[in-house]
Amino acid sequence: MGRRTRRALAAATLGGSISVLLAPALMSTHGATRAEARSETPRPAGEGTAGAVDATPQVVSQVLESAETRAKLFAAISQCRPSLGERQRWRIVDAIREEAARHGYDPLFVMAIIEVESTCSPTANSPRGAVGLTQIKPSTAREVAKDLGLAWGGAGALVQPNLNIRLGLGYLAQLEEKFGDPYVAIAAYNLGPQRALRMSRQHAKRERYVKKVLARYEGLLVEHAA
Repeated sequence: MGRRTRRALAAATLGGSISVLLAPALMSTHGATRAEARSETPRPAGEGTAGAVDATPQVVSQVLESAETRAKLFAAISQCRPSLGERQRWRIVDAIREEAARHGYDPLFVMAIIEVESTCSPTANSPRGAVGLTQIKPSTAREVAKDLGLAWGGAGALVQPNLNIRLGLGYLAQLEEKFGDPYVAIAAYNLGPQRALRMSRQHAKRERYVKKVLARYEGLLVEHAA
């Protein structure tokens, strides 16, 4: 078991701190990360061969890590919702990876939310009107789409995995910015912002939904630790 997995397991336990894994990175941090990644990309021949050689192992490592993450997510989705077609499962995998990277979340944490919210059904509908993989309400999704500068295609569009996950994680990131705590943000995602206004971190940790999401996250980390 590698250092990253051990760190993730420790962070995912209900008694530990998950702030590092759950907190979205600031936009400036994301920008710096992308800029650094571009600067480390191997350059064409004639522009510094030594630099290209030095960067190659890192690029190979990133490619392998990306492939490994996709495989883990695909296995998890296949177990969660085996009735989905293979193409649909891969669409969900890539939507999770893209949006997790956008907001700085662990893809397996996003997977845990999707499992708890919808058991991986893109067309899930709750009695309260929540739709899709992340079970976001159309009224909430419309506001998040506006904030993100996305065209609003109506509630029917929320069955599309990429849009649903983008809006669901966008909403979760907004909640974390509002409350300044990942545990309270997760609780607010389920209960609504108003009910979480005076909630402390310790109170949020005891919420059934929060415990369920984090327990599933820990389970996924253990299942896919190899």
